[in-house]
Amino acid sequence: MKVKLSVIANKPSAMIQTNAGGLSLTQRKLVNSLIHVVQKEGDKPKYCFPTALLKTWCGITRRGNDDLKEQLRGLMNIVLEFNYLNKDNKKVWEAGVLLSVAKIEENSLLTEFEFSSMLKDRILHPDMYTPLDVVVISGMKCKYSIALYELLKDYLNSPTFPKLTLKQFRDLMGVEKHMYRAFRDLKRNVIDKAVQEINEKTELSCSFRFSREGGKHYKYITFTVGKKDISALEPRPAGLLPLEDKHELPEDIMEIIPGKYHIPAIIEQLKQYCDSGHDTDYITSNFIYATNNCRENFPAYLKLSLKNDYARAEREIKAAESAAAVAKSAQAEHDLERENKVREELMRAVKALPQEQYDQLRRRAVDDLKKSPIPSLRKKADDESAIHAWMVDLYGQQV
Repeated sequence: MKVKLSVIANKPSAMIQTNAGGLSLTQRKLVNSLIHVVQKEGDKPKYCFPTALLKTWCGITRRGNDDLKEQLRGLMNIVLEFNYLNKDNKKVWEAGVLLSVAKIEENSLLTEFEFSSMLKDRILHPDMYTPLDVVVISGMKCKYSIALYELLKDYLNSPTFPKLTLKQFRDLMGVEKHMYRAFRDLKRNVIDKAVQEINEKTELSCSFRFSREGGKHYKYITFTVGKKDISALEPRPAGLLPLEDKHELPEDIMEIIPGKYHIPAIIEQLKQYCDSGHDTDYITSNFIYATNNCRENFPAYLKLSLKNDYARAEREIKAAESAAAVAKSAQAEHDLERENKVREELMRAVKALPQEQYDQLRRRAVDDLKKSPIPSLRKKADDESAIHAWMVDLYGQQV
């Protein structure tokens, strides 16, 4: 019996309906992965997650963490305008950076990150949200497919889908101002491409139509969306490319190919392996192997690398490292659960203290916070939740 893995991120509608140009395919996958982690872990000052699993969900195949660092750095430079279509009717303008802090220590198997307090609150307590399957999204090859899929899901159960101006559509898809300015280019490279991938790879079935208003040029776009009969869908193994995508390489493969290699002798080779069913990891790992080891006649060397799978050993090493990281993460989660249970017992014990002893412990906690050399702790001397947490820590030191 096959079990379908689901990793759900309940993404706030205000984060789906955003004006966020410049988000790459990998970054869109990364944002949804981080939202899942935050919602799974709850309210914390910072979050940790296995780096190997994060890279898998985001389609990062190179060894080392340089690519992941680059994507995280990019998220810290991107500003979101929330609630672009005003779905929640709050009529409030909000904007903020996508990611506040990220940290990957050398020899560590975990990635640490933080969202701003405003964004974290939206993620943990959304007024309206849409459940998104991180695994389904990880299989997409076009960043516009992800943006449109999220928007369609957000309105799946609404009576109508909003009529969008083409400018609104471009903003929501993150199409940069200098890209696809001609209508035919926007339709071919963004709309047609995204609709095709959504219809092929997800549980949704969608179509679109254009409309004019007082002119000869199209001004609006409207989508129709519904759910397919899931029982009729054939699951595709993770990472396997559909044979229909013959005419172009997937975006995550194109992203790793330097401009000097955008020549027919190389692109056709890679297309051939895509069309024959080889997964992205096989193709990208052998391309990277060839770029690192070839001294002359790169197309010929790449052909040999793809044919003989020169990168197999490196992929096996990476897979072993990933398995070890997942195992270590599982142990860390187990330890954390055990620590949380101990803390819950301490909290119950503090609440059950005699009133005089409770008051004494509270005064000591308030005094510690007020005298703390750390400014952020001194500010919490009037915060009841911070006081209670400090009381629990003090009580734990006594027992």
